Amino acid sequence: NATDYFISRLSGDFIFAQFRDILSLKESNFQSFAEINARFDFGANEALRKVFNGIYAIRKGDASCVDIDEVIRLNLSAQDDLADMLAAYFDKTGVIPGCRLGRSNLKFYLKCARLLNGNVQKDAVVLLLQSFYEKNRPVSIATWGRADSSEILRHSQKALFAGGISGYSALTAFEKAVDVDLSYTDSSTKIFKELTRSYLNELPDADFVMVDLSDIITPLYRHKDTYAAKINGFEDTMVFRAFMSEDELLRPFTDDISDEFIENAIKKLADYLSERYCGKIILRKTSVGVNRLDMTGRIRPLANMADTDAKSALICKAEELLEKLTGCYVLDYEKSYLTVGTDRNSDLSGRMIENDFYIESAKAVDRIVSGDEKKHQESVDIAGYIERCERIKNDNPDMSAELSHDVFGGLSKMLLTE
Repeated sequence: NATDYFISRLSGDFIFAQFRDILSLKESNFQSFAEINARFDFGANEALRKVFNGIYAIRKGDASCVDIDEVIRLNLSAQDDLADMLAAYFDKTGVIPGCRLGRSNLKFYLKCARLLNGNVQKDAVVLLLQSFYEKNRPVSIATWGRADSSEILRHSQKALFAGGISGYSALTAFEKAVDVDLSYTDSSTKIFKELTRSYLNELPDADFVMVDLSDIITPLYRHKDTYAAKINGFEDTMVFRAFMSEDELLRPFTDDISDEFIENAIKKLADYLSERYCGKIILRKTSVGVNRLDMTGRIRPLANMADTDAKSALICKAEELLEKLTGCYVLDYEKSYLTVGTDRNSDLSGRMIENDFYIESAKAVDRIVSGDEKKHQESVDIAGYIERCERIKNDNPDMSAELSHDVFGGLSKMLLTE
């Protein structure tokens, strides 16, 4: 509904600052923006009223609304919608064909859109806009792997998310299609796309591609002379029950799959990505992890920890091979942060990580697309990182020395937790 949509376009800081009124709005459960506008009592809360007006205007495509400026000033999530709105406008009007915008320079682009809709010399505005865009065009990055890679790009100042594919295994991506009667499954489903490998067609064109290989641990069904990854919901489908229920299930992180098969699969992926993206590849390294932060900041064990070492070894092996074959850039930040959330049983692919992980990774992406020659990116803002560690330590005063070392590594002694 409109209430949930509106709240999702805010930011954590803004929600915290306006918590009481936002909770009241949430409880109202209004279904449309028009209904919120007509019936919700904003009272003296001008800040919330302006933000609502701004987000409502973005949704309607009305760039003239002055309250849109609040969305930019407060760094709200609705900036992504604003960027899409402005890009679509510049593309549709022919000012910037194929325009793509991120969060950077939105104030400038919004001003230009308003001028183009006003009584000014439009030719001069168009020339200025085109020249600025050419010099500051954000770098587009496609993603292969975990869906939360898009969150990294949302924090980037110089790159934007071009789209991507997630939930598929690199081990089956370039295998033969599975020989079953496809009339038993809908062509729009992920199951169909896995059986036919057609999801490769959904990987968008972009300047770079960001690759995450964590899905390589997904078990595989061997069907005749090819394989199908056991993606979510596979065993509940008609096509599985009709043709594949007797197929052998193999786990790549054990001895079920040969090293040669794994190496060949990664080589095919490396060749494909290198050719498709002209070698502009960013590898996002995965840390399997055994701990998480709950919503109160307490450290809890992840429930799904079976075969952690074996899964980690397989992912690491695939990452090292891809790096060797492509000479790609590497984002190595996940090892420094924890999984967050309440779902103790979530699969690796569904886990979210501390917000600082996305921020630091985005900074590294900005350095990479700006021409930084350093291939391996892992440095963090040390002052902010120590502050983060202190916060975790204070929320977990009974932390053991062993857990302290697992979480803080070399900083554990400095934090006086051992």
